[in-house]
Amino acid sequence: MLTSEERRARILAAAEKTFMTSGYGRATMEEIARNSGMSKKTLYQFFSDKAQIFEALVEAQDLPPRLEMPAETGRDDLTETLRRGLVQFASYVLSGPQIALTRLVISEASHHPEMSRLFFGICVERGRRQIAEFIGHFQKQGLLAATVDAETLADVLVGGTFAMSHLSQLMMGNSDVGISTRTLERDIGLRLNALLQGFLPETGPR
Repeated sequence: MLTSEERRARILAAAEKTFMTSGYGRATMEEIARNSGMSKKTLYQFFSDKAQIFEALVEAQDLPPRLEMPAETGRDDLTETLRRGLVQFASYVLSGPQIALTRLVISEASHHPEMSRLFFGICVERGRRQIAEFIGHFQKQGLLAATVDAETLADVLVGGTFAMSHLSQLMMGNSDVGISTRTLERDIGLRLNALLQGFLPETGPR
């Protein structure tokens, strides 16, 4: 006998499979119930419609990794610390499950904009806030210029270091494989070195 939590988890797993294969628009509660091995009556005991299931599915996604923010970071260590944080975050964004879910949202966006708003608010904005907090930590130490707010600087660094990798994975990548950490470390390191010079304060602690 399955517990309520186990039934709910099975429904979400079946819904994810259904959305990925049939698309959100064509997916039905009946199909989700069939893929979960449960009756529609049982499905409706947990969710009123597929929109509510999708919201629960997005909410259930793994959270972005908590980025390490060392208490003390010297100027000489800054680039390497930023690189590690960006690689850690990019590995999450470019993981197979995240790429697959992002593709689904994009493909359905014109017909179901509520999906896009939900996904953006939960996944994208949550990640953006975390990167901004990471950047702000170094601004407070005087290691990054504070003339630009942390969210804007986070957008620039993310856009400049792995946005192209993200676009490549979305359009041409294999979500079952993902992008290797070694490739991310190389690409982000090269792009970060090129970008960072413009954001270093003229004077500051070493």
